[in-house]
Amino acid sequence: MSGPITPIDILSIVKLIIYSPLFLLSFTLLFRHGFKRASGWLPLAIFCLMRLMGSAAQLATITFPNNDNAYIMADVLLVVGLAPLLITGLGLISRA
Repeated sequence: MSGPITPIDILSIVKLIIYSPLFLLSFTLLFRHGFKRASGWLPLAIFCLMRLMGSAAQLATITFPNNDNAYIMADVLLVVGLAPLLITGLGLISRA
């Protein structure tokens, strides 16, 4: 039994569509420029991966609406995912 699709679930689908190619692009840049933390590409790849995992957890709540762990995982990845974005910004500014 699955629950209804909400606007949050539609946003999760859109995030999956957007962040999948961005993750592949950041992973390509990561291999091209190296795995140094100061370059800013590693945190960008982690950020994209966290967004993908959070969206997948949000979509898992459609199939399992009574599973609290999926809700917790989606919310935690949404909030914690902002730290790699800030680190990416600092890394890219330090390169300039």
